[in-house]
Amino acid sequence: MIIGEAPRLTEDREKIQEAILFVMSLADNLSQYDIAKTLFLADRNHLNRHGRPITFDNYVAMEHGPVPSFAYDVLKPATDYAARMEASRPWVSAPDPINPNINRFTRLREPDLSFLSETDRSTLRSAWETVRGLSFEQLRRVTHEDPAYIEAWARRGSKKAAAMKLPLLIEDDGEALANDLVYMSALA
Repeated sequence: MIIGEAPRLTEDREKIQEAILFVMSLADNLSQYDIAKTLFLADRNHLNRHGRPITFDNYVAMEHGPVPSFAYDVLKPATDYAARMEASRPWVSAPDPINPNINRFTRLREPDLSFLSETDRSTLRSAWETVRGLSFEQLRRVTHEDPAYIEAWARRGSKKAAAMKLPLLIEDDGEALANDLVYMSALA
């Protein structure tokens, strides 16, 4: 199967920001879990249907499933957003009153749709419909069954996370498409 390190994408930071804002526009008071799982399902589905992910974020396997690395970092309240994005944070968050480990998000502006194609938007909407229709445990089960997650989680050892291999997220000829995507994402 796949040997060695998998290729890594050059994330599209502005598109990640706008995709997050778009997901936040679909419902009020979303958690970082809701956003991360929506991005994962959308990126994976768009990758397999249209030959590219939406965000070009790199995913890691963590305890509760696949997590988009860059998006997860910029959603953390402690992250120096201005340093990472060279812009002000376009959302606010507050700890959930019942579970302070969960943050709830409110956007401060509308997403800039010029960053998101129609297929990006429809795939994000569909992914959100899946996320909102499943319980935490159901969604955890669905995302934990992904082959890229299973492989990364199995090799993480004592680490809290392990990089997921892009070719394993792709249903057909993953290795070749992954290499092409890494090359294209570096040119952007």
